[in-house]
Amino acid sequence: MKYAQIRKLNEHGHRSQLETDTLRYLQKNKNIVDVSYESTALPYIIQKIYVPDFVVLLKDGRYLYLETKGYFKSEDRTKMRAVKLANPSLDIRMVFPKDNKINKNSEMRYSDWCEKYGFVYCIGNPPKDWFK
Repeated sequence: MKYAQIRKLNEHGHRSQLETDTLRYLQKNKNIVDVSYESTALPYIIQKIYVPDFVVLLKDGRYLYLETKGYFKSEDRTKMRAVKLANPSLDIRMVFPKDNKINKNSEMRYSDWCEKYGFVYCIGNPPKDWFK
């Protein structure tokens, strides 16, 4: 499904009258070969700062970054994926009190999400073997 198809469009197939008017204007320009509407999706990055809940320095010099989440909101899941993508060498681990569903309409649980996106996780207290 194209991006434009999931957005509410006006009777001309655009999200606003301004877009319809702009397209008509562009189509009249003799120097323009082609114009397409919402035909390309461009990724972008918003620079933010992530502060992990716990930074653990192990005896062997390695660092573990622990993030504790009682409720793992959609925004938090998006943030954690972005943090991991921007910092692939960091050992970021998730700690949950319970293996809840991501939301009431999903069968995916917190553990499923972690496995899907490559996060080490635990339910309850972190296991002792994390710190060996």
